[in-house]
Amino acid sequence: MPLTGAKVSVIIPAYNCRPTLQRTLRSVLDQTMPAELIEIIVVDDGSDDGSAEDLDLLAAREPRLRVVHQANSGGPGAPRNTGLRLAGGEYVFFLDADDWLGLEALERMCAMADREGTDVVLGKMVGVGGRKVPAKLFAETLPRMDLADQDCRIYHQMSLAPLQLFRRSLIDRARLRFGEGMLAHEDQLFVVGAYLNAAAISVLADYECYYWNERADGTSVTQRGGATAEEVYQVVGEVMELIASRVEPGRVRDRLIYRHLRIDVFSRMERLYLDLAPDAQITTYKAARDLLAVWATPQILEWAPARWRKLAQHLLDDREDQVVEAIEARRRALAAPKPAPKAAAVKPAAPTGLKRILRAVRRRIGLAASRLPQSSRTPTRTAAASSAAAAHAAVTARPAQGPIGSWSRPVVAWTARPALIGATC
Repeated sequence: MPLTGAKVSVIIPAYNCRPTLQRTLRSVLDQTMPAELIEIIVVDDGSDDGSAEDLDLLAAREPRLRVVHQANSGGPGAPRNTGLRLAGGEYVFFLDADDWLGLEALERMCAMADREGTDVVLGKMVGVGGRKVPAKLFAETLPRMDLADQDCRIYHQMSLAPLQLFRRSLIDRARLRFGEGMLAHEDQLFVVGAYLNAAAISVLADYECYYWNERADGTSVTQRGGATAEEVYQVVGEVMELIASRVEPGRVRDRLIYRHLRIDVFSRMERLYLDLAPDAQITTYKAARDLLAVWATPQILEWAPARWRKLAQHLLDDREDQVVEAIEARRRALAAPKPAPKAAAVKPAAPTGLKRILRAVRRRIGLAASRLPQSSRTPTRTAAASSAAAAHAAVTARPAQGPIGSWSRPVVAWTARPALIGATC
């Protein structure tokens, strides 16, 4: 049964993640939000590394934690759907078992959704271990955004990963579920559907909510290559059809569709095509050409740089030799050494405070001397030196002053906690 009165349900799909699982769970158990408002659902997707047994031990001691075991499904979509069926919170947050939360994350995100009436909240992400995050998106907090806004950056800068806060009523109203049996891209229809149906979306950028971890051993789904080319392009086609069905023709729709052509066609071709196995090359080439034939209107291609417009034309003309040549040329350009930047001219250092005062004193001495009668204008070197020395002594005799308006924020250290379970992680 769902936890009665839960504000937020945290759903964690888990598969062979024993080394990181304790840290992930500790970050949820230690949230500043009152414990009775958080429901934690971990769906073990057929792990065989001992993490399933560890989870059972912990669930016996922690009433907020519910652990469900199921046969391996081949991807994170099925365990997330299982978690959704069990969740009873007003909001749902999806957390991967490699990652962890800032201790105030849930409290802050739920408060923003309550205050602004938004259906989705994107909390600021921090990349760990080399993981790239959409840093530009989190440059400032955006209380309310809509995909129909001309200046909305969310769709174009976010990765469409579901590591966000969703209002449960939105999920039910739009009938959102994850694709199953896929290693990656299973989340795109869910997230795009949420964005298109949301009353508004918030970006919380003034607190580090989500620590997105890149596995050091290279065993994550994304690091191992993700979904097959056939699966990727099937999902991309469905996503663009969903956009076309929900957004009126025009500039906004063109930009949304171009986002997928940019990432899933042009960029993917340049990065992967030459290194794919022959059968994957055939699938990728045909799928990219078919998507361009349907969606690459002249208006949409205006967003693309010249090299991508040429690549699109080669694909539409079915000139694979030109496609290969264009991709090879791009790789050569990226590999070419960049010219060293010109050395900037070194400007003389600005005078320090003491030097500025001494200069002013000397100028005043010179001005005073110029006003004297001709017979008195040539002071002795001793007198001038004495005047400068006196000025120097007057300045250096002043008491030292501390910084004006100095401010420092307290540093919150991560306190070591006892292990949740007996496993060595």
